[in-house]
Amino acid sequence: MLPQNLAVGGLRTSTIYQAGIQVTLPLRNRVAAADAARDTAQLRQTQTRVERATEQAREEIEAAVVALETAQAAYRAASKSRDYQQQLLDAERDKLSVGQSTDLLVLQNEAYLAQARSTEIAARSNWMKAHIELDHALGDLLEKNNIELDDAIAGKVP
Repeated sequence: MLPQNLAVGGLRTSTIYQAGIQVTLPLRNRVAAADAARDTAQLRQTQTRVERATEQAREEIEAAVVALETAQAAYRAASKSRDYQQQLLDAERDKLSVGQSTDLLVLQNEAYLAQARSTEIAARSNWMKAHIELDHALGDLLEKNNIELDDAIAGKVP
């Protein structure tokens, strides 16, 4: 035996080569399936929220249009009522001038006219508020009042 073979216990030294391939085939990719299911659920929730918001906006606009039409009709009726009360007062004053009426009846008609004017002012105010609500529902409120969003944030008033 040679002295160099004594160190390895008499075995012959040789070089060993190894090679290998590892292939991983996912039979079930549970993580990806769970991610896909979660994403699908989130997509459905988002679509539901969008549909709900769209429906709510549509209902808000329809309600604002109905309120505007109602308020406008109420204003027209109040205006006609004030006109009629004015005519009644004028007629009562004419009757008083010829002695066919009393001061009390003229005074009552003046009070009715004042009440009709007050009702007309309130109806006009409600009509303008309904118009503003429609602008709000349509998203036109800032634009119709010539207000820029950047100016509003900065506190600048046109």
